[in-house]
Amino acid sequence: YLCNKQNEDKWIPAKEPSTMQKKRMLAIAVTKGVRACMENHVYKVGDRTFHQRSGGPTGLELTGAASRAFMKRWDRLYLERAQQAGMKMKVYERYVDDSNQVAEVPPPGARYDRQRRKIVMDRSIEEEERKEDDERLAEILKEVANSIMPCIQMEADWPSKNTDGKLPILDLKV
Repeated sequence: YLCNKQNEDKWIPAKEPSTMQKKRMLAIAVTKGVRACMENHVYKVGDRTFHQRSGGPTGLELTGAASRAFMKRWDRLYLERAQQAGMKMKVYERYVDDSNQVAEVPPPGARYDRQRRKIVMDRSIEEEERKEDDERLAEILKEVANSIMPCIQMEADWPSKNTDGKLPILDLKV
């Protein structure tokens, strides 16, 4: 229809996209590019070539860039959720996939209720009395963290879990 000369004047020019629409179009394009790269990544071991089945390819710069952006958002959501739950965070620092956290320890019997997104008291849990403060705190923070996104599930470590009472952080013991 528009290829015919007689219809040239019937063309309705498109409106200029807003700044938000331009950002959204760019985000969609970048997302598609990252997904295509991740889904089609191959690597070689010896003479054999393998197709990466899942996860971000180790050593691929794109994996690090994408994970930094993703985890920056996750960090914000986690700290909001912890505050919403009633946790008083003193320190939160993350390096790649390790976080170091300090928070006020809830009393024995405290647990995280995912539905209400709050710390609630459950005095019926007798074993809580025997747990060290750092273990109870780590378990609650882990539960909060694991409630953010199903694709991100955390592990926890704490000083009293280790025989020397120190927490391994990268190549240090603190």
